[in-house]
Amino acid sequence: MANRRDMISCQIGTNKLGFYVPKDSYKGLESELGVKVETNNKGMIFGANKPKPEVVRITLENGKSYTRFCHPNKKIGLVYEGKLNGKTFKSAKILSVSDPN
Repeated sequence: MANRRDMISCQIGTNKLGFYVPKDSYKGLESELGVKVETNNKGMIFGANKPKPEVVRITLENGKSYTRFCHPNKKIGLVYEGKLNGKTFKSAKILSVSDPN
């Protein structure tokens, strides 16, 4: 059976936080979100409450939206500076990135 999920990490200080996500759900946005697809969980912390990555909502031109983890240092650029606006994600143009909280 094919693996249907990715292991993603987000380095916050000395902590390498890990979480599992549906396969390809970060594809093409890893760098902008400050996360990395991993093949090995060595040194990763799973299930941590603090610190933990920030969350953003990505809204596409087709009306769909997705919530994704991001590195805390990337959130301002994503939400307030529109660094992802106009890029393509899941075959649709990104209209905006917002704070879902």
